[in-house]
Amino acid sequence: MRVLLGAALALLLLAPQAVATPREERDRYTTGGVFVVDLGCALDLTPGGACFVVRPEDASVAVVIEDATGLPIRATLSFVRADGVPTERVRFCGSTGALPIPPGTAEVLVDFADAPVPACSPAVATAGAVTATFE
Repeated sequence: MRVLLGAALALLLLAPQAVATPREERDRYTTGGVFVVDLGCALDLTPGGACFVVRPEDASVAVVIEDATGLPIRATLSFVRADGVPTERVRFCGSTGALPIPPGTAEVLVDFADAPVPACSPAVATAGAVTATFE
């Protein structure tokens, strides 16, 4: 019996473990913050925002804005439910760390902030990309 249990335990330990693979989505913008890629979000977006669809397996998201100026761009990230209502907003400067995705979130929306973001240069978006990494 011990040998059988030991063999079963060894098989479990040697079996490949499922590892979540990060997923990266990217949206580009042109002069004035007009986005040029449609990533399939349901929201009716106006120029100046990037939207990323959240999948059921996504637990967190990290966002990076790379602007042609090389300066950090002030922005707001919103977690949005399927009915279009934002549940949380996070202001940031250039990038976020990994942020937990609240339950019920359907989309992540990144808008270029009109309001000042503490400790962020007054840089305004010119042309570049917003990258969201989901895990």
